[in-house]
Parts: sequence; C-alpha cells; structure tokens
Amino acid sequence: MANKTPALSTQLKNAQAEITKLQAELKRANEMRDMYSKNSDAASKEVEAVQVILDALPGAIDRRKEGEWTDRTPVTRLAAWFACRA
Repeated sequence: MANKTPALSTQLKNAQAEITKLQAELKRANEMRDMYSKNSDAASKEVEAVQVILDALPGAIDRRKEGEWTDRTPVTRLAAWFACRA
C-alpha cells in the first residue's frame, strides 16, 4: 500500500511550524553570538589595558618578539619584569 501524502493544508501548517521553530532558534543563536562577542571585546580591552601598563614599566620586555606574529601574554611580560627585579 502506498503512503498517502498529507493534504496541502497540513503540509503548510507543518512548514509554518518548522519556520517558526527555526526563526526562534536563529534568534537565540544571534543573541548568544552577540553576547559572546560583547564579552570577547571586553576581555580584549582588559588585556590591552594591562599591556599598556606593562609598556610603561621601565625595563619591561617588548610585547612582541621581532619576527613573531603574536604578542607575548601579559603574565609572561610581568614575570620577566619581576625576574629582572629580583
């Protein structure tokens, strides 16, 4: 016996329900993305503020080694500064 295709009105209701569900999921995903982006920006600003303080310390090592692509971490720079003071 062949499977009976649901009526068009049923198909439309099912599609509308799926669209509503997907729209809600998309909204939640966008809200989460925005929240994580905001938190990431705040954390980056904090790290930058610490780096600026370390830049001002006399004898602190440079943020970035020559030829490197990434900055040294603030903890590395602070540890090196303390080590030179011991």
